[in-house]
Amino acid sequence: MSTRPGLNIAAARLTRKGVVVVGQEHLHLGNNSRALRRSMARAYRRLDLVTTLTEGDARDYRAMLQGRTRVVCIPNAAPEARHHSDGGAKVVVAAGRLTPQKGFDRLIPAFAGVSEQYPDWRLRIFGAGRDKALLKGLIVAHRLEGRVMLMGHTDRLAEEMADAAIFVLSSRAEGFPMVVLEAMAVGLPVVSFDCPTGPADMITDGVDGLLVAEGDVAALSASIRQLIGDPRLRARMGAEGRRTAARYDQRTICARWEAVLAELPQKDGGR
Repeated sequence: MSTRPGLNIAAARLTRKGVVVVGQEHLHLGNNSRALRRSMARAYRRLDLVTTLTEGDARDYRAMLQGRTRVVCIPNAAPEARHHSDGGAKVVVAAGRLTPQKGFDRLIPAFAGVSEQYPDWRLRIFGAGRDKALLKGLIVAHRLEGRVMLMGHTDRLAEEMADAAIFVLSSRAEGFPMVVLEAMAVGLPVVSFDCPTGPADMITDGVDGLLVAEGDVAALSASIRQLIGDPRLRARMGAEGRRTAARYDQRTICARWEAVLAELPQKDGGR
């Protein structure tokens, strides 16, 4: 069992006959270059199974492989929540590497609109990375000093989420953003760009969170303001989010893996 395109290709080409080979994919297909996708299309046909984290990505892999290799979606399991938000803190939280992919350069301008209407609310961004200076500059440019804080890395993200009322995902692309499930497990409603891939597989718009058209910063700001202005909606979505996260508990996901692996063909020396 291998876990990324390079290893999957190597396993397909080099594993001896008689060995069942499973390739896992943790990022969406479009993240890979055209040259790599061509190599994957050839090599993955020799795999016995390809697993993806989202149904959308599974469809893309099935199309690429034209039915020659079985593709199934098995998402990651959600961590068990030991901390829960009461929804009362005037805090919006986000988390991830400080890189362009995570889109915090879009979140800070979005929060400028939030802060105009709700100046007593704060945005805390957890994570470290090369864009720290850029993001500090945006905070200053939008006059958000003291209202938007770059909190750095934390090993206590669940506790920090429990001290917030809303979680925001501003990414330009994802594979399967576990941080969304972590936020839901804590009881936070989630506002997210509908980026490829993952958020639309995890969030039911209007039920446990709000999905915003990819790249629409004004809509992201409006959705955050909608939740801030409606405590009952926050509470309802937070409760629904906990129910959503429960569908990804470890026993459920392990059972899916066991069932799929049990269906793989037994080999006696040839592929």
